[in-house]
Amino acid sequence: MTYATVVSGTPKNIRELKRAARKPAPKQAEPPPLKKTTKVPAKVTRKKPEAKLQQVSITVGIVGDDITQETFADMKRFMDNRATVGLIALERGDATLQLHIQGVLALLSTSTKAVKQDIMEAIGWKSNCPLGGVVCVKALTNKGIHTLVGMVGYCTKDQQELHYQMHSVNVSPEQMEEGKRRYLIFGACNFKNRVELSPYNLLSRAMQYRRYRAKNPLPITFRGCLRQMLFTGQYYPGLRWLLSPKMSYERAESMWRLATAPESTTLRDIDFTFYGLQPTERYHTYNFNESMLFHAQEKAQAQEADDINQQLHDLEARIRGTTIAADPDENDDEDSQAGDHQNPPRFEESAPRLQCCGAALLSALNAVSVSVKPDCL
Repeated sequence: MTYATVVSGTPKNIRELKRAARKPAPKQAEPPPLKKTTKVPAKVTRKKPEAKLQQVSITVGIVGDDITQETFADMKRFMDNRATVGLIALERGDATLQLHIQGVLALLSTSTKAVKQDIMEAIGWKSNCPLGGVVCVKALTNKGIHTLVGMVGYCTKDQQELHYQMHSVNVSPEQMEEGKRRYLIFGACNFKNRVELSPYNLLSRAMQYRRYRAKNPLPITFRGCLRQMLFTGQYYPGLRWLLSPKMSYERAESMWRLATAPESTTLRDIDFTFYGLQPTERYHTYNFNESMLFHAQEKAQAQEADDINQQLHDLEARIRGTTIAADPDENDDEDSQAGDHQNPPRFEESAPRLQCCGAALLSALNAVSVSVKPDCL
């Protein structure tokens, strides 16, 4: 071992080495920060949607007004230029009765919105749309009547009306007939927007019509109100009227008077409405058929005829008794006859009685004719 080696291994040198090891290493220079650069993305070029065959149903109308003939002519020109298959027609709605255009088209376009914009531009509504103008375009669902052929039948449903006008492009007669057949199968019936009259809602509907829609503001009968309601075409009798007993005319009119003029209620109206001579006459029970009702009415009419005949018999007896008392007896002697001629007031007093009996007989005969007349009908 040399001297240098021993010296280098002294504790003093070891302490210096440890002290040097504790010193932090010199800091290295940090690189300069990178500059942020905004990259401009490349322009995305979207492809325009391709035009496809669109099958749509269209409705063109004006709320509160009829469509004009100029608009219908513009629609015909649009069909001739754009549609491959189509049909448009003028019709009136069942609810508002406004003249509008109903049609079905098959044409090349990108979407239903594009078809709507094209139609509005063709009829001039894109820049100058009338107040209440509506253009509705819907894609066909190909279900039920909402097919191309089915809508052809739907658009021609008013062909028997005077306002009907039609224009078609590439629609064959076979397609027209098939469209009518589909409309008969899937189309809405004529009762769609009409109110069914049943025994349960008859009075309430009649009261509502009398209050808001009746043409005659004066009081009308129940029968007359029903006639006005049915004449409008907005009401129809339900099938229940064929399967249930009919109403009594007197009771129906009494019920109508109780509902429309309660201040003039009489006991006769109460009796006709709420009471019956027999249990079978109670309408709310529904426990009798037409034959039972007919026999009950026939029995009541026969009883009424018997009462009238009895009254006639009594009147005839009274008249005969009065005439016998007024005429002189053939077996009387001359003195009694002379006395009778001397006292004429006896016959004159009986004359007013004869006149009263004659008037009563005439009224009874009129009553018989009135009561017998319905039986003969």
